[in-house]
Amino acid sequence: MSFEFKRFGTTIAAASNVEELGERLEQLAELDPACVEYHLKEGHISSWLRSVGEPGLAKELESAKTASEAAALTRRHLSSKKASSRRAGADPTICRNVRFSD
Repeated sequence: MSFEFKRFGTTIAAASNVEELGERLEQLAELDPACVEYHLKEGHISSWLRSVGEPGLAKELESAKTASEAAALTRRHLSSKKASSRRAGADPTICRNVRFSD
């Protein structure tokens, strides 16, 4: 399920995941901030984020008033998520419970 940014019934951009949402927010902050601000105000973006399993970012975006602020919050969220997944990742130099045959 993707999120569609619409203006007067016409889709002007779409995002199928949080990374794409971040990209679209960046683009639309420059090209059509009023469209983003409408969807923020109405809670459309936060509702979509909850439906795709991103309640943390949804809550953060509830406080965003401008397209630029939404883009910055999303960028920060993605950076934080990437950093935490790197820290939680397995160390490829460690092998445990491996048996080698002779």
